[in-house]
Formats: sequence, structure tokens, C-alpha cells
Amino acid sequence: MNPLNHATLEASKRLVDAGIVLETEAFWFISPKGTGRLINYKPTQSELEQYVDGMAIAPAPSMAEVWRKLPLGRAFVDAVIAYYSSKYGESWPDSERDLTYACVSIARHIDDLIRLLIWLRKEQGK
Repeated sequence: MNPLNHATLEASKRLVDAGIVLETEAFWFISPKGTGRLINYKPTQSELEQYVDGMAIAPAPSMAEVWRKLPLGRAFVDAVIAYYSSKYGESWPDSERDLTYACVSIARHIDDLIRLLIWLRKEQGK
């Protein structure tokens, strides 16, 4: 299992904090000190519902598992525009180049995809 193909510990914690649960086969076991160990098996239901030896559990979705929860096509571009406009002001993106950069940037990094997913869920909850 390549850890670069899965959400980082910090992004996984953000998903849990946002209440977003994704189907995945990889998980982080998080020690009380806050460090994590990536595992490649699905914990039992009892492991998911409780601490295991003082460790919390957080899903570590892959890029594909996060993509499944995002809109496709033009809806993705519109989501990126809305996301960045909320961060940088109504005038962003200023050009087609900026928009292309934003879409490519988000699409290449799983943690950025997770930030977008969390933002979209919050916006849809309004």
C-alpha cells in the first residue's frame, strides 16, 4: 500500500470532524499522542465504534474514493470557482488560467480534494 495514495492523517481527522464517512479499506490508527499508523484492512465494527488499545480510528480514503463523492464535469469546475471565491473574494478566479490552475491543483492532491468535499458538504447543509 502506497501511503501517498491515501489521505494524510490530518485530512482524515478533518473528514471525521466534519462527520463525513467514506467507504474505504485503509484506516489510520491514531495514538493518544496524535501520531498515526496507516493500516490496509477494514477494522471490525467494534473497532470502529471504540478506541483500540487507546487508539482512535479514522478512515484514510484513496483519491478515487474521494472523487466518487465529488460532482463531475462542469459541476466540479463550478464547485472549484465557488470554493476559491469564498476564500479569495468574489473576483476570483480572475482569468481562465487561474481557473485551470485551481482545478488542476485540487485534482492532483487528495488533501485538497478533501478540503473541497468538506466545503461542499457545509455549503449544501446551509
